[in-house]
Amino acid sequence: MGRLTYVAAVLTAGFVTVVLAGCGTTRIVTVAQSTAASSTTSSSGHNELTLGDTATLAGERSGERLGVTLLSYRSTITVGEYDTPDSGMKYVGVVLKIKNVGTAPYSDSPSNGATILTASGRQGKTTIIASGECSEGFASGVKIAPGESQEGCIPFELPQEDVAAKLQWTPASGFGEETAEWSISSGATAPAGGSGKSSVPNTAKQNTSASSAATPTLDALNGYWSDIAAHRFSGAYDYLVPDSVKMTESQFVASEQESHIESAQFRGHVESSSGSSATVEVVSLITRDKQYGCRKWSGSYEMSDEGGGWLIERANLSPQPCSA
Repeated sequence: MGRLTYVAAVLTAGFVTVVLAGCGTTRIVTVAQSTAASSTTSSSGHNELTLGDTATLAGERSGERLGVTLLSYRSTITVGEYDTPDSGMKYVGVVLKIKNVGTAPYSDSPSNGATILTASGRQGKTTIIASGECSEGFASGVKIAPGESQEGCIPFELPQEDVAAKLQWTPASGFGEETAEWSISSGATAPAGGSGKSSVPNTAKQNTSASSAATPTLDALNGYWSDIAAHRFSGAYDYLVPDSVKMTESQFVASEQESHIESAQFRGHVESSSGSSATVEVVSLITRDKQYGCRKWSGSYEMSDEGGGWLIERANLSPQPCSA
């Protein structure tokens, strides 16, 4: 297996139906047109956007139009040693993909237009963290040319006892006339990462993504990349088929430490599965390290069911610079 270093997510969905909200001029986008026929209906009578759905929103200026996808909700996020939430609060994160589908360049601070609504009716507050998986700069500033896209994590603080119910996002730092609203259910929550080898066996690591019940093969990869991003390299080693990497655990950990990984984001889908073998295609894998900077990876993983859970048998990956 080639050197496995570095998580992310990418998703596309369909178009949107726009409904008028209240008496003002703000319109709430609540449903992707391609999934409208099968979506569940909310108590307000509207079909709901959920994880993976894309809302198409008008910006503030002429020619600004955006396809915005809620890729994942993270009930916990990794942060640096000096990052501490306020008393009684906890850190969470949302991962968005913003694609410029208009004709004008788009510049924004995505966190300014983001709001989490909790189950108790309160609002979470966006925050700034110095390091960790939601510190890459996406929240504070993006510049996107027509046809291009960017994705990243926006960190929030929520009350410890509360849970996220909805995400609202408005273009132009909250001054746009259209707001997308996604439902966040507990079943769709994607925690930040797996546990290390010493505390949790592989069978217990299969709860690291929204697809835990349906696609355990993806859970292993999500857990692997979560551990890599959080520098839990011993935990990542547990997701590898024994002897698939010609390294001991200590050698693997030392090798990964030398890479100086700064961030990693992964998303894939199961291309084929037969018995105890499966192939997962990489939909998006974006990594950043001190030596190579930002890289996008393409290819696939060969997975094996070892009885106690799915593990990575082989990685067939090739990188290119993010700017390519």
